[in-house]
Amino acid sequence: MADSCIIEINDAGLVATTAAGVVLDSPGYAVADDAGLHVGRAAYARARLNPRRSHDRFWAQLDQQPLARPAHAAHTHADLAYFHLQAVWQALQDEGAAPQELVFAVPGDFGTDRLALLLGIAQALALPVVGLAAAPVAAAAAVDSGADRLVVDVELHRFCASDVAAGEQLGLDRTRTWLQQGLAGLRERWATLIAERFVRETRYDPMHRAEAEQQLYDGLPAWLEQLRAQPDITVTLDTGARRHHIELGAAELASAGEDIYAPLVAAAARNPRAQLLLGHRVAGLPGLFERLAAGRDAPPVALAANSVGASLLEHLD
Repeated sequence: MADSCIIEINDAGLVATTAAGVVLDSPGYAVADDAGLHVGRAAYARARLNPRRSHDRFWAQLDQQPLARPAHAAHTHADLAYFHLQAVWQALQDEGAAPQELVFAVPGDFGTDRLALLLGIAQALALPVVGLAAAPVAAAAAVDSGADRLVVDVELHRFCASDVAAGEQLGLDRTRTWLQQGLAGLRERWATLIAERFVRETRYDPMHRAEAEQQLYDGLPAWLEQLRAQPDITVTLDTGARRHHIELGAAELASAGEDIYAPLVAAAARNPRAQLLLGHRVAGLPGLFERLAAGRDAPPVALAANSVGASLLEHLD
């Protein structure tokens, strides 16, 4: 197990887990600019600077259809996935974490076409892939429960839920899309809310310049993490000449996402008896955990970022 690695395929972030824990989390972004093709975090840090040359659907639409606009050497979604996975593998090697064997954990509805392309990409990269697993089943196995489980996760452009049946072995019944909006849509709403607050309270408009907009998006993940621990935080944007501050509350972000949260809560309520398991990104969304907990027989379980990988490593044999 020490030389094994699990890579969870989710375009919100390809998460690589070894016995040491999560060693890499690389979001599914690609940006082509004059300097070349950037992927992962380097691409996320450029996405608002080059919105017309940014790509964030290549894992969700993993196919060989031509891109509307080629991105240097990438001409299809599969090409972009190839370069992203190549960068992930190189990063693992640079960190000294390149394993002797690799297992992919994929969404429950990934489908044979996308699985075939994923394995083809892995073969082209000479990755030591020894297995595939359904990420929702691995997540369910991380929780000791005799009940059927409902695993809810979020990707960049959808929320999905998987029914996992209990028994002598856990079995995936189905994975379905609950909502065709995901983390990317929520980030846009929250960025707009924060920008409007800055304009109203400081007269500074972070959406006026692409560099300032990118700074706002760069700050969002850390601000969300802070709001998991406290109800209000100070948000700061630095223009170089001066620093601008506003106070931001988790309740404000929850309110801004209400029309996204509402159908999720309604969908979860249709299966009140199943043990509800929330992927770590879902559990970290302001106010959603509490909304989903209401009216259930047992409170939801917030999964850790390494739940899928650690579970598969434990059951690797």
